[in-house]
Amino acid sequence: PDHWCSISYYELDTQIGETFRVRKDRTEVVIDGGVNPAGAKHGRLHIGKGVRISTQRDGSVYLECLSHKSVFVRSYYLDFENDIEYGTTVHKFCSGSPSKKIFDLRWAFAEMEHQSKSARLAVVAQAAAVAGYLPPANIASSLIEHVGTGVDDLRRVCCIIAISFVKGWGVGYNRTSIKETPCWVELQLHRPLQLLDQLLKKNEY
Repeated sequence: PDHWCSISYYELDTQIGETFRVRKDRTEVVIDGGVNPAGAKHGRLHIGKGVRISTQRDGSVYLECLSHKSVFVRSYYLDFENDIEYGTTVHKFCSGSPSKKIFDLRWAFAEMEHQSKSARLAVVAQAAAVAGYLPPANIASSLIEHVGTGVDDLRRVCCIIAISFVKGWGVGYNRTSIKETPCWVELQLHRPLQLLDQLLKKNEY
């Protein structure tokens, strides 16, 4: 792809301004109060010096918190790295903490293949069960969690990172959703999106 990521800025559940695309020859971008769209003065106070997002040649993505306040990140790769159930934890980055990997392309591709294969097997198992052919209990239980896994799920897990400034959400926080935080950004990573598209076409998902 000509661009390696797209960045959308939100206040609560509303996108402010246009989505910003980062060209592949620009390996890092700083998201700070200065790049806020006009009229988003409230958000600027939260973002401060913001974060630096950078990408490596292998497709990995790193984040560094430049702000004097913490940022909160939804990264399924970090869930994987910390052996945490996907989507149950928001990862806190404190001011002054070193740059840290928040996405790995090899992990994403392996995850896409695993989840899409499991989802296909789950559909087959479900159809067999409807027809009266029940799989062994151990196989049934391992597949049932993948019933209903769709393209949006794969895209969210493998291709999208969300970053909230100042306010966290989820377990342990007052806000249940990132859409309840004052200002946040969503990163869509183009290379894994491209790989996912190729995988889905190959499998006719």
